[in-house]
Parts: sequence; structure tokens; C-alpha cells
Amino acid sequence: MTTSGFPGGNFKLVTQRPNGLVVFWDFKVGALAPNEICKREYGITDVLDDSPALFLMEGTDANGETINFCDIWGNRLTMWRSGLIHVHTIIPKRAEELYQLWALIVAVISLSPLSIKDVIIPFLQWLLAVLN
Repeated sequence: MTTSGFPGGNFKLVTQRPNGLVVFWDFKVGALAPNEICKREYGITDVLDDSPALFLMEGTDANGETINFCDIWGNRLTMWRSGLIHVHTIIPKRAEELYQLWALIVAVISLSPLSIKDVIIPFLQWLLAVLN
């Protein structure tokens, strides 16, 4: 983007999944002033698949020039051989995985006092005795 803003352009958003499912969305963005933001709804992404999804983009501005995509730090993103640029990855979590995570957190918290009393304190006492 230049200091004069973005002249507008056409974008293609492609979602690819490991099972071979590919979804395309085409959308247009009008001219934008510097620091102006445009949000577009690009459709439903729920494909009843719990595998990761890659979000790839390509775009041309109103002048027909290829758009360079950058990360949040301003580093230019590399174009893949397909001509698309990887802009985001979604790694989904199923309900069971979230329950397992919270069960692990609760178990660790509940066992912490026992581990301090039965493992850490005796270890520190032994360590102090050896060092003295």
C-alpha cells in the first residue's frame, strides 16, 4: 500500500484442506484511504471437517498490478508455486480436545499441593543437607 491509499482491486480467497477440499471466494474491494480498513464476509467455513485449513490469497489492484501481501510486521509474504500466498492457517479443536485440555489443567492444579509437600520440599531439604 502506498501513502496515497489503496486504489481498490479484486481478491481471491482459497481455502485448502488435506482431504483435497478446496473452496474459492472472489470479492472486490473499493478504493481505500491510508489506514482505512475494509472487511468482507466471505461465506461459511464450516465444512464438517476437523482437519486444518490453509487460507491462501491472490489479488490485483484496480491498475492490474499484483498485490503484495505482508504480515503484521510489514514482511512481504512469499508466493507459492501455485501463485497464491499463504495468509492464515486454522487448526481446529474439537470439543473432546478442549475437555481433555481442561481436565489436564484441573488435574495439575489439584496435584500441585501434594507434589510440593511430598516431592519438592523433601528434595530441597536433601539438597540443603548435601550442600552443607
